[in-house]
Amino acid sequence: MPVSTIKFEFYLHASNTTGQLARNASRSGAVQEKLYKHYFHISDWLPTLLEAVGAQLSHLPDGLDGVTHWKNFRHANHEDDGHVPRKEVLIGIETSGTRALIHGNYKLHVISPITETGVPNWYWSRGPFGETDRGIETHQGDWDLPIVSCDLPESTLECFQKPLEETICLFDIKKDPCEINNLAEKLPDVVEHLKHRLNHYDDLGFNDVSYHGSIETKTPNIDSLARSGTVLTRHYTQPVCTPSRGALLTSKYAIHLGLQDGCPAIGCPCGLPLSEILMSQYFQQLGYETNAIGKWNLGFYKQEYLPTNRGFETFLGIYYSSLDYYAHTIKHGDYFGLDLHSDTGNSSQPLWDLFGEYTTDLFTAHAKRLIVNRNKTKPFFLYFAHEGVHTPIMGKDSLLTRFKDVYAPDRANYLTQVAAVDDSVGEVVKILENEGILENTLLVVASDNGGPVSTGSAQSNYPLRSGKTYNFEGGVRTPAFIIGPGVAKHRHYNNLFHLVDWLPTLLDAIGENATDLPADLDGVSHWLNLEESSENYPSPREELLVNINTENGESAIIYGDYKLHYVTNGLHGDLDKWYNYTGPLNDTDTIRVYEKDGWKLPVVNCTMPSSYTECDFLDEKEGLCLFNIKDDPCEYNNIAAEEPEMVDFLMGRLQFYNESVVPTMEPSDSDCNPALRGNVWGPWRS
Repeated sequence: MPVSTIKFEFYLHASNTTGQLARNASRSGAVQEKLYKHYFHISDWLPTLLEAVGAQLSHLPDGLDGVTHWKNFRHANHEDDGHVPRKEVLIGIETSGTRALIHGNYKLHVISPITETGVPNWYWSRGPFGETDRGIETHQGDWDLPIVSCDLPESTLECFQKPLEETICLFDIKKDPCEINNLAEKLPDVVEHLKHRLNHYDDLGFNDVSYHGSIETKTPNIDSLARSGTVLTRHYTQPVCTPSRGALLTSKYAIHLGLQDGCPAIGCPCGLPLSEILMSQYFQQLGYETNAIGKWNLGFYKQEYLPTNRGFETFLGIYYSSLDYYAHTIKHGDYFGLDLHSDTGNSSQPLWDLFGEYTTDLFTAHAKRLIVNRNKTKPFFLYFAHEGVHTPIMGKDSLLTRFKDVYAPDRANYLTQVAAVDDSVGEVVKILENEGILENTLLVVASDNGGPVSTGSAQSNYPLRSGKTYNFEGGVRTPAFIIGPGVAKHRHYNNLFHLVDWLPTLLDAIGENATDLPADLDGVSHWLNLEESSENYPSPREELLVNINTENGESAIIYGDYKLHYVTNGLHGDLDKWYNYTGPLNDTDTIRVYEKDGWKLPVVNCTMPSSYTECDFLDEKEGLCLFNIKDDPCEYNNIAAEEPEMVDFLMGRLQFYNESVVPTMEPSDSDCNPALRGNVWGPWRS
């Protein structure tokens, strides 16, 4: 057989098999003596056979991947009737990151650097093809045998797995069914389109912790901590990673840091402005031992921007984002390199020797070492920014048994990443307990933004609207809680809270006076409201700027119960609806409230109304929408026409903030290429 490679790989010999449908001569059914050339996946047999025997497919459960081909089997002219049941076939997605997809005539392989399955090749029963093997004989008779015919070209671009690097291979399997000629370099647009169909983007979604009511997610350690402290039910972030991290560490909105337009490219000669004083520097000045673990993502083009020059004594982690969880490498365009470092002061050590260790686990082990080996004469501050559960989705096979009841493999894979982070939280809490300092430690757990809702993503912000990169609640309202000495237990905090509020709140919590902070900060302290002896103080925050994106013209602001969205050029994408991980919600979708140990989970409750005034920005024109997010937290009903005075007021507040926007960052710089520095991502300017 001329197709490539062996079982356990995603080439055609492993996934393209023989299949035949015969009919009983006594009933009208499939056309005889016909070759069926449309894509057919093994998951299609169930609906096809049910329809063949007259069953109603509407009775099948939602979420099945198979499609029926019975209509095509019944008609002799099926290839001319325009009906194509399946244009795409997902071959597989492994937890290692290796995956493959067919769409149209093209097949994409994305091969993880840790995949070890031997060398893909072409094999007869007597062994690999030799140079004289130029195809396969076609036998003719009354019926053409369905034989794959292909010649080994004189000149090809082969698909070779690269060491320590993700390998991309693209084949036109109509012209090249034997997967000989790799077209990835010639057709980059096709590669990007198919990768988009495959990729799963993350950042912990609102419904990816079980204390928010998810019946699939298992986060027992996070749940236990949440019940032991105060859950922030209206905790807001920026729509994406870098702006959120900047806001957290500086107590300033992204617009005041030049980060409002999103995450700078990996080669951007920019970073969190050096003029800003970070949370770590405040705690360092107060005598704390300060350490950072995980994802930095705030600039690294100069040494001065690295964590150990921004108030952290040590750092173990990644400078950018989206690294391979096992190889610890990042590929950006033509650039590829290691992004795992151990830094102390101006000394940085690339960690090549940790290849193969799961990133979440190695970060956790380092956190435990830091806690055990801390300077016991000083207080301790740890900024632990897990890379999990960010893209690429690379789960842990050892945790899959926890999610055997999750029918969607991609969701189960993703949930192993969530579980790994939950296990990490449990291990850190255990070591704090063993060291006898848990009762004297403040712990804050929060996500930096909502989960993405792009096609194929496995996250869930259910039932909130939209997701990452958008100003809707699903993109900016995230799980968060605080526990520790003085913090109220078993409580929900329902006031507005933004990431910028953590710095003044924590300083007040340790007995410092947050009012001594610089006057130009955007954060406010909530400590009086969060502490155990709280006497129902009024909310310190009435207003919250979600963001003003100067690049795409999207803005949002919250005041009390009202939230205004304003766009000047439509939305930057079309994912502004309501999505579970399996796709858009339908009218019958609701969310249930679960209770554990007598403690009511802080679950958002809303059902899609039978009628409402829609907010639709997809016509690429200026527009605005107003929601009452107390009564309508899922942002269904646009009440702008009913509340013109509130619209005018909030538009005025947006204009006020717009006057203080700081310009955004510079474009990417080719000098960032890690090949110039031993294939390691790191500072490239002095």
